[in-house]
Amino acid sequence: MAVDCLVIGGGVIGLTTAWRLAQFGFSVRVCDQAAPGREASWAGAGILPPGYPGAMSDPLTQLTARTCELWPDLAAELREVTGLDNQFQRCGGLELAIGTIDELAEYRAQWTAIGARTEWLEPSAIRELEPEFSGAEAGFLLPDLCQVRNPRHLQALLRACELAGVVVSPNCPVTGWASHQGRITAAVTPAEEITAGQFIVTAGAWSPLLLSQVGVATEIVPVRGQIALLAPSSVKLSHVIEREKRYIVPRLDGRILIGATEELAGYEKQNTDEAIAGLMEFGSVICSALRTAEIEYCWAGLRPCAVRNRPFIGRVPGRDNLIVATGHFRSGLHLSPATAELVVKLVQRQSLTDAFKAFGF
Repeated sequence: MAVDCLVIGGGVIGLTTAWRLAQFGFSVRVCDQAAPGREASWAGAGILPPGYPGAMSDPLTQLTARTCELWPDLAAELREVTGLDNQFQRCGGLELAIGTIDELAEYRAQWTAIGARTEWLEPSAIRELEPEFSGAEAGFLLPDLCQVRNPRHLQALLRACELAGVVVSPNCPVTGWASHQGRITAAVTPAEEITAGQFIVTAGAWSPLLLSQVGVATEIVPVRGQIALLAPSSVKLSHVIEREKRYIVPRLDGRILIGATEELAGYEKQNTDEAIAGLMEFGSVICSALRTAEIEYCWAGLRPCAVRNRPFIGRVPGRDNLIVATGHFRSGLHLSPATAELVVKLVQRQSLTDAFKAFGF
């Protein structure tokens, strides 16, 4: 049976988009090559920063500002609709020095320039906030940084989609396209050809494999990120702690997450002993008590990194009914509400601002 919209890729962007489209009255189906929500979306840490520290004219700064506005209402709506709590919370974040004090001050200034609240902290002040902090560096506080529990958020999205009438098809990989006169007529799967009015590719790191078949080059590469989850213990932290590309995230249940690597490993998702040991060493430098913490679980995800340094969100030129939303790298979960909002506008053929048009092709 044909649907109005076929979403290809059941990660956080695909599911959020599908749910929003269904709320606007579209019939929607989601196809995922495996279990929906189990790739990069599930693997992330759920950190939701209070903006993007770039120039106010930067499209990514504006998209991030919009997504920050949407998150609190999205979390509340999901909880009301589904009864499931994604553990969205404003926990605050500590940004630690990665170079000189001047470099840290400059980085802080980038945040204040976009209107984010910040507070400079010497090491002694950090220890007042986090008594188990054992680092020696200064930093600054981002009190409005939030977090969400990725697997719970995805569970809520799947339930919301189900309640809204979205058909979700796991283990249904799209392997090709049928087209006529520049218009996609069907997505080809091993079991069937699925016809739709509009096709939306949200397949993350696997998107280029599909898009290349219709002559679209997106220059997206998979970047492996490895993460370790520590079992609940006597170690108590309350803020997300970040230093450059690595972070420590305390969960409400007492678990602590440490991540993440950035590795060009193709489509290989296996954990490595060396990477996990490096993460544990990073964690123990920040909080020495973590050195003896028990690792409960390790995993890895493949982030879709767009070489052009901003995601692709737009209609494919020459393919009137093909829309792409992919290449968000480390920010897919964070940007999912605003990305879904843009895709809905594209499906409805509404006009976009010039800033948001910059995410197109």
